[in-house]
Amino acid sequence: MSNKNQPLGVDISSYNGKKFDTGRLKQTTAFAVVRAGISWGWEDPTFARNWQGLKGHNRAAYHVVYPSQDAISQAQHFLEIVQKAGADWEHDRLALDLELAQGQSKARITQVTLDMMEHIKARTGRYPILYSRAYWVNDHLYVNDSRLKDADWWVANYLKRQDPAPTPEHPGPPILPRGISKWLIHQTSERGIGANFGRRDGIVHIDLNRWNGTTEELNAYFGRGDVPPVVVEPEPEPEVLFRARVTARRGLIVRVGPDTKCLRIGINPEGTVLDVFEVKNGWYRISPINQEWSSGRYTERIEEPEPPAEPVDLGFMLWSQRDARWASDRMGASNITLGQQGCLVTAVASVMASYGIDTDPKRYNGRLSSEGGYLAPNLMYWQMPRIFWGVKLTEYELFAGGTGWQRSVDTILSSRRPVLAMVDMIPGGAFNQHWVTIVGKRGNDYIITDPWTADLVPLTRYENKIYRLAGYSRD
Repeated sequence: MSNKNQPLGVDISSYNGKKFDTGRLKQTTAFAVVRAGISWGWEDPTFARNWQGLKGHNRAAYHVVYPSQDAISQAQHFLEIVQKAGADWEHDRLALDLELAQGQSKARITQVTLDMMEHIKARTGRYPILYSRAYWVNDHLYVNDSRLKDADWWVANYLKRQDPAPTPEHPGPPILPRGISKWLIHQTSERGIGANFGRRDGIVHIDLNRWNGTTEELNAYFGRGDVPPVVVEPEPEPEVLFRARVTARRGLIVRVGPDTKCLRIGINPEGTVLDVFEVKNGWYRISPINQEWSSGRYTERIEEPEPPAEPVDLGFMLWSQRDARWASDRMGASNITLGQQGCLVTAVASVMASYGIDTDPKRYNGRLSSEGGYLAPNLMYWQMPRIFWGVKLTEYELFAGGTGWQRSVDTILSSRRPVLAMVDMIPGGAFNQHWVTIVGKRGNDYIITDPWTADLVPLTRYENKIYRLAGYSRD
């Protein structure tokens, strides 16, 4: 069966040259995929120009995975490249290029792939597309994991090269890896005629792809059809068990595992405050996402007092999730109430009210519950304000260890918008996710409204640590 009636797309990178007429590319394709970078430190020099030129088109960015390198560092680098060039997660999609083994074991390659998939899902709300070939997957991946078995596969399968170029498209369907029964994209040729799609500098070859479905299904996948995109609540952050201060005068060595024989990768000076995520045989894991360990012998657990709050009049709704008017209201189909775990819903309702929307925690929760606004049991879909009132989620960032957030918060505040921030409800113990709203600054203090207590206090109540932030904008 021929695939000529399936939507046609191309994928491009610096291999295709520097001069691309992206306007022509948009006219001649239904979708396009652009290489962002490789591993954790290289960016394709043509990405930003091509990506920005394809704005408004069905576009995806892909990234070449090095299984010998740290998964999270690679995923973060990938996301940073795309976000720097301009990302809209309502429409833009991501893909991982799985072609290299680098002498790594099948188990290692599988784990790196899964870790990158999970990190990308946590940041964008959906798993990435996976690009590879059947024989490579058979040799290098365990696909019994449902995340791989049910992934959106982009499979390369060409006809034998012919002379002269170009090579005709493979008619499809592609040969699939063992254990995989469905595919999203078929890369049908690596020798298409580039000039037909906007090539300007004489290089002939370009990769051709066919979408497994109709144009309507393709547009829906990119959030442009009648079928709404799937929005998934990101996974919760790893728990912080407690915090500890380095007491060793010469600093505390950081290793890749809980053992003095493990590779030394750094040192934390005396006085450094560490977040501890795991304890094993007297060793502390001090990173939420990487294998970074230090000996607990040269630390002391800390507790910092809460400074007094400084009152500020910002005209923001000080709603409490425990208000008797809605505290007992259930969230979605769960038995969990707003009073128990409704901090985020209460905070978002406050933000919406600050934008002039006539709502409150009770009415917002009611709409979420009746109109599919929760992922079981009570995880709020972040895109519901856009669906209800056209208020878009424009920022969503994660911060390892709760640090490094100040620039992002200052940028949002400078646009006179509040910031939703996830903090640790009870610092010093097991991590308890809690959402507050940053509404301004007083000197060096960030001022928050806290839905648990319905008061206005400095962020120092939660040790000035933010693990996630989100921002909404109303056009």
